[in-house]
Amino acid sequence: MAALLRKQLQKKTRSVWAWRCISAALTAVLVITWLATPPRPPPRYPQPEEGHDNVLKWMAKAEVAEGHFWCGSSAAEARALGCSFNRLHNKWMPAQCAADFEHARTAVLEALGEPAPSFQFYLDEDGKPGAAIPDGDLDGLELLTPAWTTRGHHMTHCMYMLLQGAAALNLGAKADMVVHTWEHAKHCATVILNETKRVPDWDEVASFGHTQAGACW
Repeated sequence: MAALLRKQLQKKTRSVWAWRCISAALTAVLVITWLATPPRPPPRYPQPEEGHDNVLKWMAKAEVAEGHFWCGSSAAEARALGCSFNRLHNKWMPAQCAADFEHARTAVLEALGEPAPSFQFYLDEDGKPGAAIPDGDLDGLELLTPAWTTRGHHMTHCMYMLLQGAAALNLGAKADMVVHTWEHAKHCATVILNETKRVPDWDEVASFGHTQAGACW
């Protein structure tokens, strides 16, 4: 009887040690995997909370953050900093980012084709579009001057911003500050879809493709 109990005890002991070894091996694999997995890079700048006021507060901080290029708080300051008024951005933009914007600019102008649009701005007259603003006067307008433009300009601006986001993600390019906010991306998607769904052939079956197995990362 004693011999049988010893054998059973030895068997249980071996089982316990076997499970301990397996657990230790699995733990080691998990630790090695965790150490070998590169950490996800932090966002280049934190996202604002939802809501217009929160976005404005976020922009005020982002403008002066370290490593960010800013055009100041007045047209005179923008000129002194080497910035120029960019029609596709609808604002003064730093020269340091001009080369990075070319990816999106080239893509959107190629999509529009010839003739290249002029992107005309118009004065605001009591909440309605007024006279066209001469090209030479754009650089003289003070910041936050109200102005109007066409639906086509607005849609082009939005596509340009979305393309900048793709260039930043895939090519490492710098992008307009608003490109880094999810709120603006949603706004632009809304503008584009609300305008394009008005076309008469919106429901026409004319787009061809193939089903595929996708991937994401």
